[in-house]
Amino acid sequence: MYGVLSFLYSAVLTRGMGNVTGDLGAMGDNSLIDSTFGHGNQSLLNLLLTGVATTNVFDLSKDVAGLTLIGVQKQNDIGFLTLLEALRYLKVGHFLKCPKFPIWVVGSESHLSLIFSRDMSLCVSDNTPFKTARTAFDSFDDEGNGFIPVTELPSCWKSWTWWWTLTTWSS
Repeated sequence: MYGVLSFLYSAVLTRGMGNVTGDLGAMGDNSLIDSTFGHGNQSLLNLLLTGVATTNVFDLSKDVAGLTLIGVQKQNDIGFLTLLEALRYLKVGHFLKCPKFPIWVVGSESHLSLIFSRDMSLCVSDNTPFKTARTAFDSFDDEGNGFIPVTELPSCWKSWTWWWTLTTWSS
């Protein structure tokens, strides 16, 4: 009769009330339930997926005007994707996009879905040339809009060790 509520209590008590409160941070609401619509918010979803009730889905932490925002700290077993990223409201980090197992919770405007595959090759390792190049590119893309100044290209390429070695060796 109270299965969902018992599950919620179990997740919160397993993490510990003090830890959950600390995970939520100084900003915003200290609730795991959205006060407007009555559904679980991103902090609750992160608690259930990662074991930590952080409010953000990006990797590691970000400094925004002197305020440190905490994201997902390591690669997770189960991933998370959201329509809100396609709408450019947020950006899901690599740790949630590329989980250890090919299982993802997918968020839309009104509900969550679960997708999975038996193909483990969907879980790409962190040491691929694409991941290295994407990380380097993102470090020069200050606005997160997918563009960098042409003047930054040589610096960006130099940070792709495998590419820089290949092009300087062949010329």
